[in-house]
Amino acid sequence: QDGPDITENMVVLGPEAHMIVHHACKEDVTNLYIQLIKNGAIKYEQFERMATIYHCLTKEHITILFDSCIITQLEKEKLLELVA
Repeated sequence: QDGPDITENMVVLGPEAHMIVHHACKEDVTNLYIQLIKNGAIKYEQFERMATIYHCLTKEHITILFDSCIITQLEKEKLLELVA
């Protein structure tokens, strides 16, 4: 999804989940992201590290994360402060 190519930004998916990310409707993709967040495969802290340690998170990345329902409004605001 145009994010940084670093290990911090990787999630291991099986073939079905991988197909959902690239080919399913927005609702199915959002549901997959919600499931990945619930099971701990995606965590806000990884995006915080990408902003503060690796300095590779942009405002555009943050917008994509929010629009994809991966981060909340509050998390978006925190990340935007970190990359400002």
